[in-house]
Amino acid sequence: MINFSSEMPNIVQICAASESVPLITGKSLEQAINDDFSTIPEVHGIRIEHDNGEVMVKIHVSDPPREVRYKIYDKQTSFIEAFPEITFDFSLAPVE
Repeated sequence: MINFSSEMPNIVQICAASESVPLITGKSLEQAINDDFSTIPEVHGIRIEHDNGEVMVKIHVSDPPREVRYKIYDKQTSFIEAFPEITFDFSLAPVE
């Protein structure tokens, strides 16, 4: 599950992607977030919302063990570092 919004610019319009975040030119930020977190099998979905310029990302996962949480945190950090001009609010949420 991912919710797209036309409010976010194309990644090409924002800045060059970091090597730590695998992005394809022309992909929206939402698509890149979804694609990156979907590589973690325990992640059941992503919900992305926008509020006052902040990108809120809810990562739906069922009671993840420590090593899965660390994988998720590493991906969060990669996006924060790759796009310092964007304010992210990442949170873990139960599977709906």
